[in-house]
Amino acid sequence: MGVQWVIKLSKLCNLRCQYCYEFPSLGDPQRMELTNIDTFFRHVADFYHNAPQKMDFVWHGGEPLLHKPSFYEQIFKLQQRYFDPVNIPFKNSVQTNLFALRPETIEFLRENFENIGVSVDLFGDLRVDIAGRPSQHKVLENMQRMLDAGVRFGCITVLHRFTAPRVEAIFEFFYELGISFRL
Repeated sequence: MGVQWVIKLSKLCNLRCQYCYEFPSLGDPQRMELTNIDTFFRHVADFYHNAPQKMDFVWHGGEPLLHKPSFYEQIFKLQQRYFDPVNIPFKNSVQTNLFALRPETIEFLRENFENIGVSVDLFGDLRVDIAGRPSQHKVLENMQRMLDAGVRFGCITVLHRFTAPRVEAIFEFFYELGISFRL
């Protein structure tokens, strides 16, 4: 048994998905400060120190991969600082749109995140970049780069009027690639 924490570091995003409920804030670069994360981890450790449970921190956004690896490295050090002394096991997961993927990010994902979720709809072209252009071709290329590098990930597809009639094709796409997915 464990506890899952979904943490939205910021609303900043490199896509403008037409159904996004955060749409008006997607250009806001403000993010959660390390001092806030430090306080959060301290409170979690204080609360669970007598009955440790595995913690799963899901880094979310906006787009969490817009934050540099060095920011996450500081977060990981804070986790060790608070959870290791009280024997609270933890892991990190990330939910990404995988639109922008630098080569060094692939290895960073492999080494630091136990679970990687990729948001991709496959149909409808409602996930567009800032200029309003479809993003899917780039996301699919980046998914292939992850597969080629042997990095495991799962996907999530938003069910909407363009994807609902194609559920079978969506299933077959992920099944053929051996990728788990959720709708």
